[in-house]
Amino acid sequence: LFCIKPVVQFVMNLQRKTSFWKDLTTLTGEIMNEEEFIRTCPSEMHVFSLYLLKLKMMLSFTFGFYKLGYTYGKKVYDSHHPFFHKSYLSIPFKFIFAMISYR
Repeated sequence: LFCIKPVVQFVMNLQRKTSFWKDLTTLTGEIMNEEEFIRTCPSEMHVFSLYLLKLKMMLSFTFGFYKLGYTYGKKVYDSHHPFFHKSYLSIPFKFIFAMISYR
């Protein structure tokens, strides 16, 4: 359940009807609190904090906040974590980061 909360909150943010960008790109709501999630995340689970940044990058791209999305994507990219660089699961991340970088 710990791993699924960010994804469910991500989907709920996609369904939100607000014009305030901070509400759309922050993974805090009915399902989880982003700050609490990062605080309780064990240090050996660094990939989860990177995963949160990836989700926030995708939300920023979806709602048109390209500069913000680029900063999130750059942090993930600079981490050089194999999950985001050397796996098939990195393809969506690389595609969206390339689209944001192009803007």
